[in-house]
Amino acid sequence: MRVGTVTEAYLDACSLIYLTEGAAGWRSAVEARLRALPATAGLLTSRISQLECRSRPTRERDAALLALYDAAFARTPMP
Repeated sequence: MRVGTVTEAYLDACSLIYLTEGAAGWRSAVEARLRALPATAGLLTSRISQLECRSRPTRERDAALLALYDAAFARTPMP
């Protein structure tokens, strides 16, 4: 039973990593959950999730992957 309407969904580092660079099975599972949200639901993340997502590509100097994360973060506000 649903108690209320979902207005915002928080994306932690794992879900962002699965969406950006994850194996197809994990990525599709997260995408399915996001598609199930109401069309009006907003997506949020946090600074710590941003840091977690950027740590490996920064360490490995992967500019292309960092650019993908930067684009995702530009569309996902922080509370």
